[in-house]
Amino acid sequence: MRRALLACAAVAAVVVADAGWRMLNLHWFAFVGYSLLIWAVLPVLATLALTFVITLVSDVELPMWCTAGIAALATGTWMGWAVGPTYGGITYGGVVAAGILAVGLVLDSRRPLRSRLLLAALTAAATAAVTALGFAAL
Repeated sequence: MRRALLACAAVAAVVVADAGWRMLNLHWFAFVGYSLLIWAVLPVLATLALTFVITLVSDVELPMWCTAGIAALATGTWMGWAVGPTYGGITYGGVVAAGILAVGLVLDSRRPLRSRLLLAALTAAATAAVTALGFAAL
């Protein structure tokens, strides 16, 4: 379940970076908290539940690419559906999902903790920059 928690941390990192990029003023913390509630809670719960059931049934811990893939698919689908096809929801969800997968794989790498956290933050920020600049209509 450690990998599932890392995948959930990847979801939170990308959602926080995306929200922070869009709201750079005094109400930043409120907007980030709101974004975590509407964008991250459902995918995190789905990721934890699905990895728990798969681990319970198969008695084997899933590899990180699979766990991060579940989190990325859940979050990308959720955010893409909510954005809608009018504003490029499928592409937006795909970019968010790719960022979550990358952050999850970075967090599970064998690098020292500081470099993992730095690379994860940079990857989340890059994902947020791509979504904010590529989807300025949102």
